[in-house]
Amino acid sequence: MRNILLSTAASAAAFVALAAPASAATVITLTPGPGGVRTGAVDMVVSGGTPESPFSFTETFTFELPSMGLTSVALSTSATTATNNIDFTSVLLNGTALTLIPGANEFATISNFPTMAGTQTLVVNGLSRGVGSFGGSITFSPTAAVPEPTTWALLLLGFAAVGFSMRRNKVSAQEARVRYSFA
Repeated sequence: MRNILLSTAASAAAFVALAAPASAATVITLTPGPGGVRTGAVDMVVSGGTPESPFSFTETFTFELPSMGLTSVALSTSATTATNNIDFTSVLLNGTALTLIPGANEFATISNFPTMAGTQTLVVNGLSRGVGSFGGSITFSPTAAVPEPTTWALLLLGFAAVGFSMRRNKVSAQEARVRYSFA
């Protein structure tokens, strides 16, 4: 009896360890290009549901940004028929909603969204009425870095030192003047 319990527990643990998490994110690799601009592609096929009973889905994508900058996202759906399609219910980039444009082929866009360096998350929520797909692109453009507060402090301290030395030299030059008087 003890061996049966141990083997059952081991099987259950192996199943849990090997099972893919339901909310696993798809990692997108952004390819570097000229001027530090990086681009990546989003492609996903969604199947399930019928025109009468749509299937609700959520797809999560993550990508890494090397620095702060501006990110643009453009997604669109591809419908095989008017009733066998995908509808976006919401698309979020780091929690900010993209603009949705409804139609037979729907669009979700955001342009020049300020992003910080690190992991970014794109969440696509929608309804599938059969087999459909959506895809698009992510474009990242780096912006010039803003100096840190310590850099600003050092810069101001340097200006103050130059101003102080100029003032000090001016005063000592006046003291060194000698007046000559010829009779």
